[in-house]
Amino acid sequence: GHIQVETESSMSGYVMPDKNRRIGDPIQKMVSQSSWEKQDGRWHIKINSSVELTPWDGRPCFTSSWY
Repeated sequence: GHIQVETESSMSGYVMPDKNRRIGDPIQKMVSQSSWEKQDGRWHIKINSSVELTPWDGRPCFTSSWY
C-alpha cells in the first residue's frame, strides 16, 4: 500500500510506501540487467509483459489514475 503525501489534482499526486499496509503475498522474481543498465550498475525485476520494477530512491513517486 501507499500513503499520499502531496495532491496535484483529483487524479494525481505523490505517494510513498506504507510499510504497515501490505497488499498480497510476497513474490519471488529474478533480477535482470540490460546492457545499458550494466554500465551504470542498475537493475530491474520483470513482473509481467507490461510491468518492470526498479529500486526505489526514497523520494515520493508521482502517481495518476483514471476512474
